[in-house]
This record gives sequence, C-alpha cells and structure tokens, in this order.
Amino acid sequence: MEPHPTNYLRLKKNIRINDPLGERINVMNVAASNVLGKLTLSTYADRLDDMARAESKRGPVQLATSCTPIDHLNNHGPVGLMKIDVEWWERQVVRGAMELINRDHPHLIVETLDPKMRADIEDMLPKGYVVDSILDLRNTFFRYVP
Repeated sequence: MEPHPTNYLRLKKNIRINDPLGERINVMNVAASNVLGKLTLSTYADRLDDMARAESKRGPVQLATSCTPIDHLNNHGPVGLMKIDVEWWERQVVRGAMELINRDHPHLIVETLDPKMRADIEDMLPKGYVVDSILDLRNTFFRYVP
C-alpha cells in the first residue's frame, strides 16, 4: 500500500524490475488506516517524490487519496510479518489491522517515533505481544509469544 502517487509508481517499477516477486505482490495506490474513506496527505512541493503525512497541515501541498483498513483487504494469509512506517499514522494502521493481528499473530516492525507511540501501540496489541527489541531508535519489533 502506497498512497503517494510518485512513490507508488516507483514501487511498481521496482517490483517489475525484480520479477518473479512481482507476480506475488499486489501494490495498491491507497493509504492504510482504521477507516474506509478519504485522507489528505500533506507534503512540500520540493518533496513530491518523498514522504507525506496524513491529516497534517504542515506542508503547503495537499494530496487527496483513498484509505482503507488492512482488515478490509482480501488477505490470502497467513501473514507472518508486517512492517508499518507511515509518518505518525501508525496507531490508525494498527487499529485497522486488528482482525489480521488477532488471527495470524504476525511479527510487527512498527516505526515508533517516541516512547508514547510505542506504549500506545503496545497497549493496543492483543495479550501475548511483547517488545522484542528497539531496532534503531525509531522502529520497534513486537513479537507474539503464545
């Protein structure tokens, strides 16, 4: 899932270059969230090929995109690993993936930009998830221990 139009095209191109993985990867130009609907991404004109933040008014360029919970996708599971790095939208993405998380108990690598975000996400996860490690001061590895 990649909502930013330039990054979406770059991702599709990289998948095509690195075939045969391309036949197993479905890329969608949509944002992950906890609701089905529309979302506004904010970025800067000189960074249109870079990151954008959801529902932030920090950048002068506003990009409209669709959003969907991961739980609304046709997951052909089981899912073993999820990497979530969405510029301060991590809480919403985890909320929108709780059915999958409860069903498959995947390992989670989540960008947690401050201790409060890490604690919030840890509190959202079902019983059995533990912080395995903090990988690089920004990413937290949550592991399920039955």
